Amino acid sequence: MWFTARMTVPPRGPEPEELDLLRREYLRNVSHEFRTPLTVIRGYAEYLLGAEELDPERLREVATVLLDSTDRVIGLVDTLIDVGRLEQVAARDALPTESVDLAQLARSAAEAVRAAAEKKQLELELILPDRPLWVRGDGSLLLQMLRKLLDNAIKYSGPASRVTVHGRCEDGRRLLQVEDRGAGIPRDHLPRIFDKFYMVDGGLARRAPGTGVGLYLVREIVRLHQGTVEVTSEVGAGSCFTVQLPAGGGSPEDP
Repeated sequence: MWFTARMTVPPRGPEPEELDLLRREYLRNVSHEFRTPLTVIRGYAEYLLGAEELDPERLREVATVLLDSTDRVIGLVDTLIDVGRLEQVAARDALPTESVDLAQLARSAAEAVRAAAEKKQLELELILPDRPLWVRGDGSLLLQMLRKLLDNAIKYSGPASRVTVHGRCEDGRRLLQVEDRGAGIPRDHLPRIFDKFYMVDGGLARRAPGTGVGLYLVREIVRLHQGTVEVTSEVGAGSCFTVQLPAGGGSPEDP
């Protein structure tokens, strides 16, 4: 059975004691996430220093591991920077706005994650209208939001699966959906997956580690754009994240 969780208004924040606990757990998680790839990098660097000679194939294998681990560290740093930037924008309470085509942003986000999808032999499917899906907002933040949703979908999908992005107009709003056929999210976790620092426990988290702020960033970016986000999920069958944003920008003839 599929279950749904929605974020339509900013939720009540956690109590100070709970927030302090979440922060400590978050720092512990982030420290672990940094330590793992850095340990790999150090280990392979020591291996290269001690190796008298390496054949080209083995050297390529080592270089691939080093690049993957470095990319993981860069991704962690970028995420922390993203959180800081988003919270600065929220504190100013003044979002820079321009006319943005959500359909084009979806195509750009898909291209940015295509290599990661191909590495897992995932099919990346785009079902988008021929005409623009205009909204008013910060294009870089909206692109970041789509990247986070696609990264999540790829992370939790099994090999040779499919991730689909749908886009359309509905009741005067712009709707985008990112759907995967991956592990799914347990029902009891759904109400909190958009919370800052929150991570799903157990085997799911161990298979796809993270910092616990990706969906928080999605929620806050959508909130800043006066939109809504919801997730529908079933364990073992996948998840579908749906973002709705107010229409805006473009020409007067656009629906």
